[in-house]
This record gives sequence, structure tokens and C-alpha cells, in this order.
Amino acid sequence: MKVSELMRAMSEAGAPVEAILIAVQAIEAKQAEIDAAEAEKAQKRAKDAARKRAERASSSDIPRNVHGQSTDAARTVQAAPPTLPPNENNSNPPTHPPEHTPRARKADDFPCPEWADPQVWRDLKANRRTKRLSNTTTAHRNFVNAVEAMADDDWPPGRLLEAIVAKGWGGAHDPRDDRKPGNDQRIAKSTGTATAAQRARENLGCH
Repeated sequence: MKVSELMRAMSEAGAPVEAILIAVQAIEAKQAEIDAAEAEKAQKRAKDAARKRAERASSSDIPRNVHGQSTDAARTVQAAPPTLPPNENNSNPPTHPPEHTPRARKADDFPCPEWADPQVWRDLKANRRTKRLSNTTTAHRNFVNAVEAMADDDWPPGRLLEAIVAKGWGGAHDPRDDRKPGNDQRIAKSTGTATAAQRARENLGCH
């Protein structure tokens, strides 16, 4: 019903003018609310339509392959590295045996004394090996004691050792004696005499 028709009906029914005005104002307020809601809906529909048009336009600008997939997406898929099967060596690394620990070097039973040149001492040990003389701790003690017993100011132990090695000997024989090792013992046996140095060497087991 139109507002004018409502006003006429109310007037004919004897309604006061104030009541008719109140009714008209209520109708107009309600209609304003309806119009505002419709306008808001129309504005929203317009925004949604504009957004969809923009999306369609943006999508149409992206180059696509024959399957309809964007080329950017295709490049992303191609750039991804292929999934490789697990490497047997990486997942199950071989167990390496423990590194060989070098054995501790055995202590030398025939060490070089302080007064001896190391190289000359090595040559002495070579002579002893050639002559199959033992290089035990006892043999070492006897040899060193014998050389030191023969030493004097002119012939210190180091000089005696060099002379012994130079003659190719392996035992503690006095190199100042021109006789070969053993001759002094044979002479002592034949004469029944022996020098103090000879007796000292015999007591030390240096033959």
C-alpha cells in the first residue's frame, strides 16, 4: 500500500492527524532502511564482479602450456630435483676397523752410552750381529765396563770404541795392542801370566 492511500484510509477512519504523521514517519524510516540495505548489497555485488574480472584478466596474462598449466608452475616443477633412492652407503655406512695402533718400541737392551758416538755405536752393533754376539743387557754392561776400564786420559772411552769398530771387532778388546784379539790369552796360557787388563776382561766375560 502506498503512503498516500494509507493516509486517506486513516483519515476516513477518523484517526487523528498526529497518529497519521507517526505512521507515515515509521513507514518512511523502514523504507529508508530497506533502500540502504539494497544499496549495500548492490555495492558488494559490484565489488565482487570487479574482483573477478581482475582475476580473470591477470590469469589470462600468464603464459600457459598445451595442458593449460602456467609455464611458471611447470618451471618450478622441473627445477625440483628428482627424489633419489636412499644411498646404501649413506644409510648404512661401512664400519671401518679401528686404526692399527703401533706397538710400543721395545726398550733397547744394548743402548748407546753417553760417551759414544751414536753412529759408531750402531756400527758396533752391526759388527756384533755379524759375529753373532748377543746384545743382551748383561753383554752391554760387560762391554761398557770393559771399555771404561781400559780408558785413560789419552784414550777416552769414545776413542777406544772408534778404534774397536774400525778394526771390525764386536768385543771390548784393547785396540792399542797390535796383537789380534785372543793372542794375549794364548800368550798368557803359554807363559802362565796375564796382565791386569786381561784378567779384568776375562772376569767381565769379554773374549
